[in-house]
Amino acid sequence: MPLKINVPYSEKDLAKEKGAFWDKDNKTWFVPDYKDINLFSQWIDTDKVSIIAKAPFWIGVTQKTCWKCGGMIDVIAFASNKFWIYEYSDDDEALQEWYLQDSNV
Repeated sequence: MPLKINVPYSEKDLAKEKGAFWDKDNKTWFVPDYKDINLFSQWIDTDKVSIIAKAPFWIGVTQKTCWKCGGMIDVIAFASNKFWIYEYSDDDEALQEWYLQDSNV
C-alpha cells in the first residue's frame, strides 16, 4: 500500500530523485512500500500524522463499562503488524524521525 505525499510542483524533481512516483490517474505523488519514508519527511505533515499503518491492519470493536458514568461505551482497537511511528523531541531537533515497527501492536 503506497503512501501518498504532498509534493509542490517546484520540488517534483527532488521527490522523483528520492524514489517517489507520480500517479497520473489520481494526480498525486506516492512512496513505494520498499522505500524508507524518512527520505520523504518534508512532504508528510507531522502536525497531523504521527502513525502510518500499512496493510493489512485490523479494527476491533467491543463494549465496556465506562469508569466515569457507568454506562456502556464502544471501545475501538486498531492493530497492524507493520506501521511507522513519528518520534520527536522538543529538546533535541535531531530526534525527529519515522521508525518502522514490524510487530503486532
